[in-house]
Amino acid sequence: MIGLQIGRIHTLSKLVLSLGIAAGIGIWTPQPAYGQAGSSSPLSSLIHRGTSVPVYEIFGSDMSQLLRQRLERVLWRQPVRTDWPLDAQGNPIVETRRLDTLIHVVKPGQTADRIRTMYRTTWSRLRSWNPDVDFRSLETGQTLVVWKRQPDAMPTSHGAPQWGHLDHGEPLPPGDTYEIIHPHRAFGTYYTISETRRTLRTYARRFPEGPRLLVGDISFRTGRSIHPHKSHRTGRDVDITYPREDEPPSWKRFYDVPLWKLDVPKTLFLVRTLLKYGYVQYIFIDRRIQRRLHERARDMGAPDAWLDAVFEYPEWDSHDSIVRHSPGHLSHMHIRFWCQPTDRRCPR
Repeated sequence: MIGLQIGRIHTLSKLVLSLGIAAGIGIWTPQPAYGQAGSSSPLSSLIHRGTSVPVYEIFGSDMSQLLRQRLERVLWRQPVRTDWPLDAQGNPIVETRRLDTLIHVVKPGQTADRIRTMYRTTWSRLRSWNPDVDFRSLETGQTLVVWKRQPDAMPTSHGAPQWGHLDHGEPLPPGDTYEIIHPHRAFGTYYTISETRRTLRTYARRFPEGPRLLVGDISFRTGRSIHPHKSHRTGRDVDITYPREDEPPSWKRFYDVPLWKLDVPKTLFLVRTLLKYGYVQYIFIDRRIQRRLHERARDMGAPDAWLDAVFEYPEWDSHDSIVRHSPGHLSHMHIRFWCQPTDRRCPR
């Protein structure tokens, strides 16, 4: 708890850090009605012994103004593009879990040639990875190794999302807290896979009660054309469903989310988590959903500079915003990551 007897404050930055920690553990609580008529700023009061205490009564008006500005910068940090960290040898530093082997479970009616085509691999690789398998008589439920990591091969995006391809794509690992619709269409660059997994894990830790998120297409292992998308060719695009107030009709495909079933706070959390480290170039979200996210962020105290940098709404054609309208995105958000220095012929 923050005592009313503050004593001498050595630096304002230490105070801001303390209140930032307090916000994280619930000592400081934003006013939920901020942005409505007659409401006060969500940074205008602190909770002391169960009672809301105006900031200016504790610190004075000048100090409280500086405090609000500092806290806004901490809580609503402007998105800044960042390059992925590399080690001294130029290899990417990836801290999230990565697969070394991908296993496919044979479904009814699937043949070996169909599976080989799905994972864009060769007969020689399939046979070397599965030496004891008779590919002429596969059975439903049988398991096959369909991909193995090549130690010296780096997943690399080539070209633009609409005409490029992907070299040495790696798969998104399966998870207990999310579902992958088509694993053979969920290959990407190391940073796409790492950031997608980090975001999904962060969401699951923050909302352990669910609902789970559904991950759609990223790319084929080698990229290139993937129906019905115009993009998703280079391993830098990923589709993730919106959090809902209820479970979807099934986990086999995306469904449009009615606006009254959209979980706005969780969706905004997902967007902010994606933007945290500066690797996201665009997020394509239907304008009607953008409006609700924009209003929620504003009510939470997001400054205008942050709102303008993140959301295209209320404008119709903003060339500087990250979250943009695109038709066909009432069921899911489409995230595109920035090219990295390890990519080739990739617009930066």
